[in-house]
Amino acid sequence: MLARTYLTLAGVSGSINQSYLDSAKYYANRVITLSGKQLLPKYADLFKYPYDNNNESLFELEWVYSSNSDLSYKYSNTMVSQITPDASIAANSDGWGNNVSATLWMLSQYEGLFVNYNNGVSSTGFTLDQRLQASFMLPGFTYPELDTSSTAITFMKKHVIQYNPINVSKNGDQKDGGAYNWAWIKKYVVGPVKPSAKQNYPNNTYMLRLAELYLIYAEASVLSNGGSSSDPQALAYFNVVHQRAGLQPLTGPLTWDIIFTERIKEFAMEGMAWYDLVRRHYYNAPHVYSIINSQDRGMFLAHPDPWPNPMGWSFYKTTWFSTSDVVPASDANFMMPIPQVELSQAPSLADEPVPYVFN
Repeated sequence: MLARTYLTLAGVSGSINQSYLDSAKYYANRVITLSGKQLLPKYADLFKYPYDNNNESLFELEWVYSSNSDLSYKYSNTMVSQITPDASIAANSDGWGNNVSATLWMLSQYEGLFVNYNNGVSSTGFTLDQRLQASFMLPGFTYPELDTSSTAITFMKKHVIQYNPINVSKNGDQKDGGAYNWAWIKKYVVGPVKPSAKQNYPNNTYMLRLAELYLIYAEASVLSNGGSSSDPQALAYFNVVHQRAGLQPLTGPLTWDIIFTERIKEFAMEGMAWYDLVRRHYYNAPHVYSIINSQDRGMFLAHPDPWPNPMGWSFYKTTWFSTSDVVPASDANFMMPIPQVELSQAPSLADEPVPYVFN
């Protein structure tokens, strides 16, 4: 936690503080070398059940299944119900996540998946990054752990994510079955585990994994060297995470954008992206606005090629979704203002912050 905190503190003043970067690297390296922790060999295993308190985990929220309905909402993991795309793979009749999907921008971060993307259409692409299938469901992906004997399966067949081509044209203009062709969330979706019940799952939630310490060290090294680093230790630490995903090691210099892309894929659906952007915003706000404003969050169709055993996917942006109402990020709306009601009751909230003296 100190490594993460010092990395953020390094830019809070609006310029880079080298002393804080040194501290971030120091504490990250201590955890990497002294904790006895190691990355799990397979990324997907991190989010299967039971994975709790594995050798990569540093800090988790512990959830406990309870047969007492009065206690289940207090101690159990309810998020699984919100992100599971269909009740048929939950075995608890509570999957409501079929309208939640990775965005086109998110999918475009996986190297090789988008090819010649232009005017909302991509050629067939494929990625070697194993984190995609472990994080999001595309048509044709197979998940044996989600198999169930339930006869209520509607869009699942032998635990294969189905493709629904009803009323689909090549320009992506499709009216029916659209939700069934998005990229649903897979990470933390554990299927019919026992014990579990509606909104009552026992699997834990990561707060800090060893993989982050490798990338904290690499990011601090980049910022220490003016935005680019060929430091052998930083490259080695970066590649520990990168190669675990099934990718070739990076040999060239590291940049903040390279590390950010890696973090986006490594920690997809783990609640990290916003804090990464806020950390960058302290000392390079225009760059953060350009990242947010370039994100395509419109509707799309993921088309497997071929079906049912795809060797790639094409992506088509739907013609019936408008982005005209999207408000671009800027210094006027990036951070929430202090509510006027609070300011009227405590005007000193508007004063410049001062150090607090503990005595």
